[in-house]
Amino acid sequence: MFLSIIIPVYNMSKFLPDCLDSLLVQNIQVSDYEVICVNDGSTDNSDQIIQLYCSSHTTIRHISKPNGGVSSARNLGLEVAVGDWIWFVDADDFVQENILSELKGLATPEVDRILFPRYCFTDTLTASERSQKESGQIASNNPGRGIWCSLYRRSVITEHKIQFDVDIDYGEDIVWVCQFREYMHGTVSFEKVCYFYRMHSESAMQQNTLLSRRKRLKSYIKAGTTLYDIYKSQLIKKTDTADDVMFFLRMTMLEIAKLPIKEDRKRYIKEVRDKGLFPFAPLKEAKLKKAYVTNRTDFIGRTYNSLVMNSTKHFDFQMLSLWYRLYYMYKSLRTETESLL
Repeated sequence: MFLSIIIPVYNMSKFLPDCLDSLLVQNIQVSDYEVICVNDGSTDNSDQIIQLYCSSHTTIRHISKPNGGVSSARNLGLEVAVGDWIWFVDADDFVQENILSELKGLATPEVDRILFPRYCFTDTLTASERSQKESGQIASNNPGRGIWCSLYRRSVITEHKIQFDVDIDYGEDIVWVCQFREYMHGTVSFEKVCYFYRMHSESAMQQNTLLSRRKRLKSYIKAGTTLYDIYKSQLIKKTDTADDVMFFLRMTMLEIAKLPIKEDRKRYIKEVRDKGLFPFAPLKEAKLKKAYVTNRTDFIGRTYNSLVMNSTKHFDFQMLSLWYRLYYMYKSLRTETESLL
């Protein structure tokens, strides 16, 4: 079998049919790929939707488990997968129809990873976007760093026992891909958009409660530490790994600066200092040089990044957080003012 597509499903009944429908309209034999839906303890009717599709399509496999998070769901999917290649797809996204034949043609023996671009959209595609998608002529608007934009050779995964860290709820995909890169050999790129990434208010990344911020921070710190350990172990330092480290350091500092409670900010900055992640000079191999808090290149952005990058262990992070909060207060007021004009 050519391909196993693994979909972790948790309360995605609103979007799941779009996802499954796109995977069923493909141009290879149904016996040559499988769609593994891992229901991760959904409390809506996601499980019933999977069962309904299974009753009509032998390509779809249904696994149900108690809720344990996306990492545990993907790990279970990997355990039962039989395809030579793996594609991770999220239940609220969908893929390009009739694309598997071309991807299969790229799966030569010397290749362990097939890369392709994605298209990001909010909630639903517009009529123009749908037309471009149906013609196969839609252009990527986001190269992406996620796990969804590749096929992975399963033998590399099984041979090296590459699993998702169940203690990382956000960014677990980037850590997994970094681990896969340590063992893979050849890579080939495909120019067509294959993956459609949906941004919506129900996404875990859009939750901004204090609890969700703390949960993200726990994941970001664990992910950053894991990636930095991989980077330090490399005899020949890799740009991709260095960029991943810098990306997570930026996301960590961003979340800390957003915390409304002073004691929280002090506790987390102490934790990243204790782990050697702050202060932190840019890794020379990284292309992402502006790793902390903002990607702005104007005076505010340059000053802000400089404050972080050149800080010592005695630097008062509260001043940095205040700078950040004042900047975003200004940004919000400016946006509201412009909306009234």
